[in-house]
Amino acid sequence: MADLNEIRRVYEIVDKNADGEVYQPILNNKDDIEKDESKDLMEAFGVFDENKDGYITSEELQHVLSTIGLIPWSQDLQQCEQMIWRFDLDRNGVLDFAEFKSMMSSEPSP
Repeated sequence: MADLNEIRRVYEIVDKNADGEVYQPILNNKDDIEKDESKDLMEAFGVFDENKDGYITSEELQHVLSTIGLIPWSQDLQQCEQMIWRFDLDRNGVLDFAEFKSMMSSEPSP
């Protein structure tokens, strides 16, 4: 399980402009993505992947988001499932690193 400092670090990574939005893009859509952004993204993935199996489940997503205060713990597992479904290209119900990268580099839906 990630400690609070790791989770705060992830929050800083995914909320670059400090507006409280998790779905802020952290990668440029350019071919030459800077190495430090890739490193940050891998670090963020590691925090969300609490059991270190290489996948992020809706439960892991819910736990991290609720820990940093973005969703109440008691609600919205369904919201996390929908977030994962949107980017789960192979439809296995979890996000691998490539799918997570896609999620983190996309613009939020209106």
